[in-house]
Amino acid sequence: IVLADRPLFMGEAKISAAERGIAYHTVMQHVPLHEEVTAESVAALIERLVSMELLTAELAKTIDAALVADFFRSDLGRRMAKADILYREQPFSYRLPAGEVYREAEGGAAQENMLVQGVIDCMFVEPDGIVLVDYKTDRTEGRNIEEVAAQYDIQIELYARAVAHILGMPVKESYLYFFDGPH
Repeated sequence: IVLADRPLFMGEAKISAAERGIAYHTVMQHVPLHEEVTAESVAALIERLVSMELLTAELAKTIDAALVADFFRSDLGRRMAKADILYREQPFSYRLPAGEVYREAEGGAAQENMLVQGVIDCMFVEPDGIVLVDYKTDRTEGRNIEEVAAQYDIQIELYARAVAHILGMPVKESYLYFFDGPH
């Protein structure tokens, strides 16, 4: 994804939550896993992404390199780094009956097929199944982390179902990783 400068008509508006999320996802997609990930190496990566015009300088300032490095020092980050099969920012499409997404749908409407499309932030394969990881940049300070995470239950359930069907392997674990949350 190439992020261009903010269009002139948008002026000097603050960076949106969506733009901040895209910036973090861009960094997470490009972190090299064959070397130790430190705050310094992430900061250097961010500079390279700006020079390659994959991030704007303005967006680069929103990324906390230490928080990114913290992920790779976590148990989950270490598992991801040593996985033999790893997908980052993997798009998918999956059809299913509308009633399985919209519980209030009834009759024929519930049976109509709908297309679910998304992008899996990260998934990796271990011998006994697939692990899904979805990165979140929501502000969690002062909020109940379980309530924030519950907002994504349907998304994670659909992603896991789609991945299991498409790859023909079970999804054994799904994680939401909040950069601003407790680790």
